[in-house]
Amino acid sequence: GVLGQVIGGGRRYDGPSGKSDRAMVFGALAGLHGLGWLAQAVWNPVLVLMAVLLALTAVNRARAALIAAQAAGSDA
Repeated sequence: GVLGQVIGGGRRYDGPSGKSDRAMVFGALAGLHGLGWLAQAVWNPVLVLMAVLLALTAVNRARAALIAAQAAGSDA
């Protein structure tokens, strides 16, 4: 998100795994684990899925920031 500001494309919030989404997932995982309702075997697949979603989020944000920066550059 911040990288977009560096290249002049503005701060980006695009993507499937934003800050609030990550907070909800990790908070739910921690809560369920703390209550003993979450098997240890569930952690790895969920963390792999979160890593994939975070990578997609980074790509989406970088792509959108580059497009916005190019558009801003051509307007000037």
